Amino acid sequence: SADVSEFIALPSDALLAAQVSRIEDYGIFLLVSPPSGGAPVQGFVHVSEMKEGFVNHPEDEVEMGQELTVRLLRVDRKFGRLRLSMKLPEVEGY
Repeated sequence: SADVSEFIALPSDALLAAQVSRIEDYGIFLLVSPPSGGAPVQGFVHVSEMKEGFVNHPEDEVEMGQELTVRLLRVDRKFGRLRLSMKLPEVEGY
Protein backbone atom coordinates (compact mmCIF):
# COMPACT_ATOMS: atom_id res chain seq x y z
CA SER A 1 0.00 0.00 0.00
CA ALA A 2 1.04 3.60 -0.56
CA ASP A 3 2.79 5.76 2.01
CA VAL A 4 0.10 8.06 3.42
CA SER A 5 2.15 9.23 6.43
CA GLU A 6 2.47 12.77 5.06
CA PHE A 7 -1.31 13.08 4.85
CA ILE A 8 -1.82 11.88 8.45
CA ALA A 9 -0.15 15.06 9.72
CA LEU A 10 -2.61 17.28 7.81
CA PRO A 11 -5.66 18.72 9.56
CA SER A 12 -8.95 17.12 8.57
CA ASP A 13 -10.64 19.36 6.01
CA ALA A 14 -7.25 20.16 4.43
CA LEU A 15 -7.65 21.10 0.76
CA LEU A 16 -5.61 19.06 -1.71
CA ALA A 17 -4.94 19.08 -5.45
CA ALA A 18 -6.06 15.88 -7.18
CA GLN A 19 -6.58 14.44 -10.65
CA VAL A 20 -9.43 12.12 -11.67
CA SER A 21 -7.99 8.69 -12.53
CA ARG A 22 -11.12 6.48 -12.65
CA ILE A 23 -14.89 7.02 -12.70
CA GLU A 24 -17.31 4.41 -11.32
CA ASP A 25 -21.07 4.41 -10.67
CA TYR A 26 -20.45 4.79 -6.92
CA GLY A 27 -17.78 7.52 -7.01
CA ILE A 28 -14.45 8.63 -8.42
CA PHE A 29 -10.85 7.66 -7.81
CA LEU A 30 -8.20 10.35 -7.84
CA LEU A 31 -4.44 10.68 -7.70
CA VAL A 32 -3.53 13.08 -4.89
CA SER A 33 -0.10 14.67 -4.69
CA PRO A 34 1.46 14.90 -1.22
CA PRO A 35 2.01 18.51 -0.06
CA SER A 36 5.80 18.15 -0.36
CA GLY A 37 5.62 16.53 -3.79
CA GLY A 38 6.57 12.93 -4.41
CA ALA A 39 4.53 9.96 -5.62
CA PRO A 40 0.77 10.53 -5.73
CA VAL A 41 -1.54 8.51 -3.49
CA GLN A 42 -4.93 7.11 -4.45
CA GLY A 43 -7.97 8.88 -3.07
CA PHE A 44 -11.69 8.21 -3.35
CA VAL A 45 -14.74 10.49 -3.43
CA HIS A 46 -18.04 8.66 -2.82
CA VAL A 47 -20.93 9.81 -5.01
CA SER A 48 -22.60 11.31 -1.89
CA GLU A 49 -19.55 13.57 -1.37
CA MET A 50 -19.49 14.98 -4.92
CA LYS A 51 -21.94 17.83 -4.34
CA GLU A 52 -24.99 18.84 -2.32
CA GLY A 53 -28.05 17.15 -3.77
CA PHE A 54 -28.46 14.14 -6.04
CA VAL A 55 -25.77 12.97 -8.45
CA ASN A 56 -27.20 10.75 -11.19
CA HIS A 57 -23.79 9.50 -12.30
CA PRO A 58 -20.28 10.73 -11.44
CA GLU A 59 -19.56 11.06 -15.19
CA ASP A 60 -22.05 13.95 -15.23
CA GLU A 61 -19.87 15.87 -12.73
CA VAL A 62 -16.23 15.14 -13.69
CA GLU A 63 -14.14 13.85 -16.57
CA MET A 64 -11.05 11.66 -16.73
CA GLY A 65 -7.85 13.60 -16.06
CA GLN A 66 -9.71 16.61 -14.63
CA GLU A 67 -7.83 18.56 -11.96
CA LEU A 68 -9.85 19.15 -8.79
CA THR A 69 -9.47 20.66 -5.36
CA VAL A 70 -10.74 18.16 -2.81
CA ARG A 71 -11.17 18.12 0.97
CA LEU A 72 -9.53 15.46 3.12
CA LEU A 73 -12.04 13.44 5.17
CA ARG A 74 -10.00 10.49 6.41
CA VAL A 75 -6.67 8.75 5.90
CA ASP A 76 -6.91 4.96 5.60
CA ARG A 77 -3.48 3.78 6.74
CA LYS A 78 -4.25 0.08 6.32
CA PHE A 79 -4.98 0.37 2.60
CA GLY A 80 -2.83 3.44 1.91
CA ARG A 81 -5.57 5.63 0.50
CA LEU A 82 -7.55 8.77 1.24
CA ARG A 83 -11.27 9.39 1.69
CA LEU A 84 -12.07 12.73 0.09
CA SER A 85 -14.93 15.13 -0.57
CA MET A 86 -15.60 17.55 -3.42
CA LYS A 87 -17.85 19.56 -1.09
CA LEU A 88 -15.66 22.49 -0.11
CA PRO A 89 -16.18 24.54 3.06
CA GLU A 90 -18.08 27.78 2.76
CA VAL A 91 -15.67 30.71 2.64
CA GLU A 92 -16.67 33.94 4.39
CA GLY A 93 -17.26 36.80 1.97
CA TYR A 94 -18.06 34.71 -1.12
